Amino acid sequence: DNNHRNFYGSPDSLINRDRAFLHISNFSDMPVVISKGEVIGNARNPRNWLDKRQDLSESKQRHAYLIHELVKAQNLKLGSAGTSISSQMIQCESEVMSKAQRNVSEPDDPASSEPIKGGPKTVESLQDSIPSSDILASIDISPHLTADQKRQLESVILSNQQAFGLDSRLGTNNARVEIRLKPEAQPVSLLPFPVSPANREVM
Repeated sequence: DNNHRNFYGSPDSLINRDRAFLHISNFSDMPVVISKGEVIGNARNPRNWLDKRQDLSESKQRHAYLIHELVKAQNLKLGSAGTSISSQMIQCESEVMSKAQRNVSEPDDPASSEPIKGGPKTVESLQDSIPSSDILASIDISPHLTADQKRQLESVILSNQQAFGLDSRLGTNNARVEIRLKPEAQPVSLLPFPVSPANREVM
């Protein structure tokens, strides 16, 4: 079971106000990247959070002293066996930014890619609008229905005309929206997926 080697965390630590630094124990075999703002622990005020010596019973004080002596003896044992007991401390700060962050803060690069011939793709031509008065004539109703069934179906269609795009009703909503762009942004036409230059000419 290697689960104990696949996690990291911060032990209980006393942090100096003038040098705020927290050690992270990484038990995995790979480096761990901690993003800025990631929560890795809870800060407490040691003056009112930690136990005071005068509040500890004699048995708890003896137990703490026993742990102290065991740790010290273990360190001496490892040192005498020739095993290094020093830890490796690495502190780094990443300056890697996402593409979205670069697009917001950095200027555009017009020479980053060749412009696509033909400009941006235009919308497909819409079909002729159907007036609401011709709705029954535009729908192909099965000829195998009886006269009563056809009449009932036509009644349902006429009572639900709002479900159809009649009289050019769809796509003509009189609404205005404002899309904020980066200052001095240049128009660009890009394919929705990457292709080779040869295939780009074909497309």
